[in-house]
Order: sequence, then structure tokens, then C-alpha cells
Amino acid sequence: MGSLPDEIVRKIADMKIAADYCSLTVYDSWGVLFWVSRTLAAAPWFCKVALPDNVTTGVIAHAVTKPSDYEGERVCWLPALTLRTKAAVELVVAETFKHRAFYEDKQNLYYYYSQTDAGIPPSYMACGTVPWKTAHVGGEKIAPEPPFSGWIEEAEHAVWTDAILDTRVKRIMSVIETLVGTM
Repeated sequence: MGSLPDEIVRKIADMKIAADYCSLTVYDSWGVLFWVSRTLAAAPWFCKVALPDNVTTGVIAHAVTKPSDYEGERVCWLPALTLRTKAAVELVVAETFKHRAFYEDKQNLYYYYSQTDAGIPPSYMACGTVPWKTAHVGGEKIAPEPPFSGWIEEAEHAVWTDAILDTRVKRIMSVIETLVGTM
């Protein structure tokens, strides 16, 4: 019995890698914050992180004043960073939160977990309180129902402080740690 052709072997390997990917997209009340992904076959904390580009960040800044005008916008991502340690992931998360802090004091966090994207950041960013439910472009629904999602509620009228930042980072890092694992 002969071996499989190279093309079939590559397709099977690609399908396995895609099945092994898991990712988390994190939003606040105004839109996408970051995306983190890893291949289950990789070492713990060896993951990719992508952040929205300046155009997307500008759209989100305008959406603060008129959120309904920006529901369903597609996100443009900066090239993904490959990170190898928990400290590196935590630094990117903290800096992302600091950058977004000037929008409002209270910012609930929403996250969307997926294993169907083969390590590719999603194209939707949607403003609003439930991003994956409001992500439409021209009537086309571009955000699938999440297989697993959740949210972290901030205290009502919380004033932005370093303690609030530390709490937010710890809360979302516990979700990311569940995703990334520390085998």
C-alpha cells in the first residue's frame, strides 16, 4: 500500500492544526480590545496576540459618542505578536486597558471563546454591550453565535485607579490562563 500524496498529507495536517487552535476575543463596552490564540500542541503560554490597528481604534473613539453608527464595523488588526510567557501576555493586556482607560470609568469586559477560527483574528468588532449579537454589516451577520462567552462586570461608577486596573488585569488573565493552560 502506497503512502498518501503530499497534498493530502498537508491538508490533514492543516485540519489538525486548525482543530487544535483555541482563541479568545476580548471587548469592553465600546468594541474590541485584543485577541489571543494558541495551538494546544504548543508549550503553555506560547501564544499569539493581536491588537486593533489605529483606524479601528479611531472608529471606536468616535463610537463612544455615537455607538449606533458603528455597530457591525469590521476590525483591522495589527500583525499578531508571538508571546512566550505569562508576564508578556499580562503586560500587553495591562497596556491595552491603560490605553482605553480614558473613554469611561466603568467598562465591562466581554469575551468570546472559539476553537473554529484556525488562529485567525475575527473580522468583526461591533460596538455595544453584546458585540457578537450586534455584529452585522449591510444586513449580513458576520459574527457567529459564540460557543462559549462571558463577561466581567465592573463596579458601578468605578473611578479609574491603579487598583481598578490591577483587578481588571487579574480577572481577564484568569480567563486567559484557562484558555492558555499551564500544563
